[in-house]
Parts: sequence; C-alpha cells; structure tokens
Amino acid sequence: MRSLYVLIAGCLMNAARGEAGLHRVPQDVPRITDALAASVDGDVISVSPGTYSPSVNGETFPLEILHDVTLCGAGPGVSILDAEGTASVLILKGASPRISGFTITGGRSSQGGGFVVWDNTAPEIDHNLVLMNGVSNVGSGAFIAEGATPHLHHNVFWGNFDLDPPSGGDPHTLQFYNAGGVVEHNVIGQGDSNGLHVNTSTVVIRNNIFFENGIEGVRGRGICAVNGARPVIAHNLFFGNVRAALLVAPSGGDISAAEANNLSGDDGIYGNLDLDPVFVDAPAMNWQLASNSPAIDAGDPSSPFDPDGTRADVGPFYYPHNTSGLDDTSARERLSSAPNPFRGSTSLGFRLDRAERVTLTIHDAAGRLVTRLVDQVLEPGLHTATWNASSPLEAQVAPGVYFARLRVGNNVRVKPLVFAR
Repeated sequence: MRSLYVLIAGCLMNAARGEAGLHRVPQDVPRITDALAASVDGDVISVSPGTYSPSVNGETFPLEILHDVTLCGAGPGVSILDAEGTASVLILKGASPRISGFTITGGRSSQGGGFVVWDNTAPEIDHNLVLMNGVSNVGSGAFIAEGATPHLHHNVFWGNFDLDPPSGGDPHTLQFYNAGGVVEHNVIGQGDSNGLHVNTSTVVIRNNIFFENGIEGVRGRGICAVNGARPVIAHNLFFGNVRAALLVAPSGGDISAAEANNLSGDDGIYGNLDLDPVFVDAPAMNWQLASNSPAIDAGDPSSPFDPDGTRADVGPFYYPHNTSGLDDTSARERLSSAPNPFRGSTSLGFRLDRAERVTLTIHDAAGRLVTRLVDQVLEPGLHTATWNASSPLEAQVAPGVYFARLRVGNNVRVKPLVFAR
C-alpha cells in the first residue's frame, strides 16, 4: 500500500493540474483499447478498479501503446489487465510512455508474455504485478528489444513461465536483447528460468530481489549475463535460485553473489547478498519485508533514501523504521491523520515520550515542500496540527496524494494523505 500511494500521485497529478488530457476508463470510454485509440502524446489514461479482459469488457489484446501516454491503474490487485491467453498483455512503441498500477496477467505469446518494449522505446514501468504470463521463446514476463532503454522499478515479476518446457527453449522472466536501461527495486521470483537475462553491458541492475527462479534439476539463475556483458550489478539480494545466483563473464561458471562481488574491483559488481529476504508471506503474495529482513537498509548507498529518511531497502517495498522519541504504546499514539482522505483540512496527531525538537512538513509526490506545520521544541504528550489544503494560502495545491513528514530528533515518520477536493 505504501507504494500504491506514490504511483497514484505520480500518474494523476499532471492531469489534475490541467497539464494533460485525461481519459477515464470506464467513465469516459468503456475500454482501455478505446482510450488508447483516442489518446495523443502527453495524455493520461486513468483506469478504475476492475478486471479488463476479452470476456469481462471486450478488451482487445495486446494493448498497443503507440504514444507517450501515462496508463495509470488504481494499483496491483485492483486494476487487472488479463489477456486470458489471447496474446501479450502490452506492447510499448511510444517514445517514452509510462505504465503504472496494474496486475498484468494472462499473457501468452512467443515473446514478451507480460509486455514487450519495442526498439528505441524508453518507457517507465513501475508499481505493477506481472503475474503468471507465459511464452514459448523469450521473455515470459517481459522482452526488451534492441535499442530500448526502459526504467523498470518497484514491480513484482512472479511465476512467469515457459509454455513448452520439453522443447528445450529457455524463456527468462526479464530478457534484454541488445538493450539498455535501469532495473531497480523489483522482486523477480519463481520464474521457470533465469530471473534476468542480458547480453550487453548497458543495463544497470540494482536493489532487486531475485527469489527462487528456475526448474529444479534443469535451469535457473538470478541473473545471467552472456556474450561478455558486464552490466552494473549492485546491492541485489539472491535467494533460492536453482542453479546459482549469477552467471557473469569472465567467471566461467555459476557463482554466488559473494563470488561475483570479488571478481574485480572495478567491474560494477558489488554489494550483492546471498540471503533469504524474509518476506512477510510470499506464498500469499505479500512481499513486504519482515522486521528481520536483511534487505532493510541494504540498498545502494547512492540510491535515493526511502520515504522514512533511511538508506534505501532492497526490493519494491520499503520497511518503515520506528522512531525513538515517539511513544508507540498504541496505534493512536503514532503519526495519525483524520479524516483521510479529506476534502478541506485534516488533523495530524502524534505523542512524544520526552521533550524533542519536532518538524512536521507536507510534501508532494516528488518530495517538494508544500508547507511547514511545526518547527519547534515540544514537551512530552499528545500534539496535533491541522493542514488546511483548501485555504487561500494553499491555492496552488491540487487534488492528489501528499506526504506528512514528521521528524523527531534524528528520526522520521511519513504518512500519506489523500486530498480529494
């Protein structure tokens, strides 16, 4: 849910400010197919909760993204794109589209079961669940074609598979063919082959979890880099991949993350771990990090901090640190807000167990400061502050998702707020 708030804000805020055309499905048009046909560069297509498939609402797959549009769902498990075995789910051909907030499932094809990123396309693909798609050739979750440079972040690729295992094909979950881009803060797990396959050195792979990929006794690594490719592979976590964590040149064979880190001091492979990520409940598709997860604070130190102000965690879901100086004896005494969502104003509450320097600020989805509510030393006890987002002083505040940021001493808490004027 923490990631969901961010994706909704990023998808919809430009449209709310009148900076893009907005097509709502199904309120304005009945199908995503129709919205894509009517869209031009810069438009936002907002997809309401529901299942969009051939049998449910007559969608036609693959959904072809031909323009630089933002296709925005209400969140994984909420807005579901299901090709029902008819084709790939998405084909991206626009120069730089964005796909965010969906379950992408039911794809069946020779390549790119979940989605295909076409030549020379540079999309942003984030906050999606790419689930149980199948191919017979390449890229069961996604195929990235020559010259493409996608930014894939905060997604879960799970259970994508080979349509014809006896044929001897080897379709990897994420497959890059002479392509570049960035792959960061994803879970890539329980695919039939390698989690990620790359044949060039122009991909940055960092802060991902590669979990239980492969078929026992047959195949499966976390990352396979071939043809002499030496991409940046930094601060990823590998666990339970059938054959090995990695195959990278010039190791000459399957190696662990620790062995890969030690191949060379200047090869861009560093900080990787061979450890169980300790998900809350992976079989129930809950990939949140448990409190004892080694992925917490293990991300690349050069990555942006997590919303709670701490070092980046590995994977798509950050673990919120508790804050010393705040009384945590009950849920009521943590940073709270009411109402939320809100239309005019909302009250924020917190309790201190000792006198502390406190700042309470409101930020937009890009992290920009909107307003400062508190900045002083406060005594122990319960404290409240009100943010009136519809006041004349806040006239530039558009409806959307914002974040209250409470700093107590050197510790930080963050609370998402939904302004629905």
